[in-house]
Amino acid sequence: MNTIETRGPNSPAQISSGDSTSLNHGPTITSASWLFLISFGLVVIIGGVLQDLMPGWELILTEVVLILLPTIIYLRIGKYPLKQKLQLRWPSPWLALLSLLVSVGLRPGFLC
Repeated sequence: MNTIETRGPNSPAQISSGDSTSLNHGPTITSASWLFLISFGLVVIIGGVLQDLMPGWELILTEVVLILLPTIIYLRIGKYPLKQKLQLRWPSPWLALLSLLVSVGLRPGFLC
């Protein structure tokens, strides 16, 4: 049985080629590049239309629909674990409050 020594914070000490369990490696550079190209194309093509149709909401819709949704679909198709690959974490209450204050303060007409 062949074994390969690996070192790193997230890799086991030995990987056995005859082992029935396989490591769930992440996406390849090529597939990630395709995902970026698709998301970028969606943002360029549809993002401008969203700005005209829904002013004020275009940034949220662009991030959620045109960037996050293709990523989730890609991870589901590739059967990658969403929680591990996206590594989403809640912000601290202080950071959430600061973000809210900055976003409200930057709204057009808020201080006028």
